[in-house]
Amino acid sequence: MKGLLLKDWYQAKTLLPFQLAVVIVMMGVSVYGWRNGSNFFMLYGCFILGMMPMSLLSYDHSSRWDSYSGTLPVTRTQLVSAKYIVVLVLAGAAAVLTCVVMALAVLLGASVSGTQAAVQVIQVLVVMLWGNTIVLPFLYRFGPEKGRYAYVGMIAVIAAVMGALTAQSENGLTQTQLLGNATLPLYFAVLAVTCGFFALSWRLSIAWCGKAGQ
Repeated sequence: MKGLLLKDWYQAKTLLPFQLAVVIVMMGVSVYGWRNGSNFFMLYGCFILGMMPMSLLSYDHSSRWDSYSGTLPVTRTQLVSAKYIVVLVLAGAAAVLTCVVMALAVLLGASVSGTQAAVQVIQVLVVMLWGNTIVLPFLYRFGPEKGRYAYVGMIAVIAAVMGALTAQSENGLTQTQLLGNATLPLYFAVLAVTCGFFALSWRLSIAWCGKAGQ
């Protein structure tokens, strides 16, 4: 498992520098956005970060890694689990980056309460997890060629939802609220449901792994 995770790390550094650069820029802009009441760039940066496991899986298919991995002493469960662990690691990193952005924004004069901070972290985790929950099983079942339709569809749906739930603040900046004025316990409930579907997606991907093209 450690070797599989290292492979993904080396691939990410080599093949996805543009995505990493975009995430860094978005997070940098988010510091000033939060200072003025906007969290759009932060969520968008985390959304891009959340797409990296899907990109890594597509690279695995294009490099014939699926065939090569069959000669290694690894199981189908380990192959799939490595990608889902990458998702969890990236989600944790996104949560940390979100906290850093808010802390820097506070240093620059922004007002962020403990409840607001918790809500933003939960929103980031939900955005990170749902994209992979939906798309990864399709990629494992149908491969990148057919699975990319689910990939594009997921991007369109999430973009539409974020756009529909974006409210204009008094100064014209965008403040995305995935659940409007919902209470903090409801946010935690949504996160729990999201984690449950993520676990189901994990199991489904294991069952479908290796069936692409069949």
